[in-house]
Amino acid sequence: MELTFKQNHISITKFNSIELSDFTVLTGVNGSGKSHLLSAIEKRKCTLRNLEYASIVHFNYENFKLENESAFNAEQIKKETTAAWIFYQQQVKPHTPNWKKQIDENLYPKLKEECKDESKGLWELGKSTLKGYRESIKGLFNNNKMKGNAQAQGILSVVKKLPYSADEIKEDDFSSLYKPYMFKNDFLPMQLGKVIWDYYVKYQQNRFYHYENSENGKNYSVLSESEFVEAHGRKPWDVINEIMDEFDNLEYRVSSPEGSDYFSHYQLKLEHTRNPELKLDFANLSSGERVLMALVASIYKSTSDNHFPDILLLDEVDASLHPSMMKNMLGVIQNIFLKKNIKVILVSHSPSTIALSPEESIFIMNKSGENRIEKRSKKEALSILTEGFATLNDIEPGLSINYNLSKTNLPILFTEGITDKIIIETAWSRLYPSDEMPFFIQDCFDASFLANLFSRGNDGQDGIFTNYNDRPLIALFDFDNEGFNSWNRLSQLSSEVEQDPRKGLRRCNEQLNAHAILLPVPSQEKLENQVIKSGNETFKDKSNLSIELLFYGNPSLSQHFSVEPILGGGELVVFKGKKRDFSAKVGSLDVNSFTAFLPLFEQIQEIVKAHKAN
Repeated sequence: MELTFKQNHISITKFNSIELSDFTVLTGVNGSGKSHLLSAIEKRKCTLRNLEYASIVHFNYENFKLENESAFNAEQIKKETTAAWIFYQQQVKPHTPNWKKQIDENLYPKLKEECKDESKGLWELGKSTLKGYRESIKGLFNNNKMKGNAQAQGILSVVKKLPYSADEIKEDDFSSLYKPYMFKNDFLPMQLGKVIWDYYVKYQQNRFYHYENSENGKNYSVLSESEFVEAHGRKPWDVINEIMDEFDNLEYRVSSPEGSDYFSHYQLKLEHTRNPELKLDFANLSSGERVLMALVASIYKSTSDNHFPDILLLDEVDASLHPSMMKNMLGVIQNIFLKKNIKVILVSHSPSTIALSPEESIFIMNKSGENRIEKRSKKEALSILTEGFATLNDIEPGLSINYNLSKTNLPILFTEGITDKIIIETAWSRLYPSDEMPFFIQDCFDASFLANLFSRGNDGQDGIFTNYNDRPLIALFDFDNEGFNSWNRLSQLSSEVEQDPRKGLRRCNEQLNAHAILLPVPSQEKLENQVIKSGNETFKDKSNLSIELLFYGNPSLSQHFSVEPILGGGELVVFKGKKRDFSAKVGSLDVNSFTAFLPLFEQIQEIVKAHKAN
């Protein structure tokens, strides 16, 4: 997407146009004008080519969060739905005949059939013949009168789900489909509790009508369970909790309304997973957790609603995020927002954000000059951010790594994450209860970061191989897609020391102080089949072995594993659940549960022994 200057705005003056990525991370020194640029884009004083009339949403670190919620009841929601129908009749319906004119009347019956067959709305068919229809609807709902109006937002969601032209809707269908959405900045879902209670009331009402029809001979229009889910989606509290389960840093669940009297009321609370009696409002969360909850709401929105902006501007919303939280946020941007064709520009001062973002997304902003915005590498961007107060290996998670390494003289085993560290420490204490662990474990926060740390190990004064050449440094990767690819790209570790995957494939550098090991494959047929073709030949990046799978077959952990069929025949053992919960359970296992770790420890001890001999 090409960014072009149109008019001066605060500190933004004429600059050369530049091609940005669909996801752009913009950084630079304080005062370079990054926030002013986002404001200029929002006010259309700088534009993106072919998106001159796009819908734009702008958030900063203060407002990208969910607010506390009030209690909601059925009567209140019914009144809101009635008010929305009146709004539709007065403000929207007069425009619908013109929308319908944009559809070829000869194709219309066939399009309605397709909607029925595919269980999709007319809007959702994505047909080029419906472009005029969609653009006409966008034109109305993107005007200033409609933007920010909660009723208009809910009506637009209804219109997008209709399997026919909007002029044909009747009040009963409208009331059934209407959801009392409220969006902050026309994007971020607010009042999730109201959406949950609306669903619950409709669900219970449908069950009541079933009862009346069967027991009292009434003739209410009812839906079967599957028809209800098709019309209204799955239970929103279940969907939201499943999304929250994917965030290791969120130990909460939204309260379920099930079992409540639907003539009563409901107020959304967050229940702590380890202490269900603890119930919190959003304001009780940490600043980082509130941002994560905003992301949870955004993901839920993507599963239930098609109301998205064309451009999303995020101004330092990562300011309060721990690196592991930032990884969650980047995942949402790349896997949710971009797939919904949203262009995202994120302004950030966080070195962690830069380190975790795709290389092609990194741009810097200069304080002046015609080349105000420039494409730069991660390394260049990090140098700008840390100039004068830190080196590259002293930034965010690197700061703690550097500190930890400086406090010990032991060999270092680097793991992909904190749960790997917990599991390995537990395994050593069970297998060697009388021996002190002869190495220190340093957790990173994923395989990619660990690979970056080692790939830059020889970088001048910043490389860990250079700074800590007095001891062995060992990187341990899971034998799966991400782990293998990270291990395999460490080109400077060119010597293949161990070629038996059952012992753990190992490579090292010429100086013999840097080693990378892939998790040893246990002697269990199902797991071997996920990694080993024959002999020592493996499936490489198609392998599937995480550290949790070393406990597969342990009866007390059976709920954390499932065996799933794969295309073309065969089975795949997969881990399920939260890694932190799993690593805590490992602490209660006996010594026999850890024998799969012996090959790993034997390799590490061999490395330590060889280093001492030299």
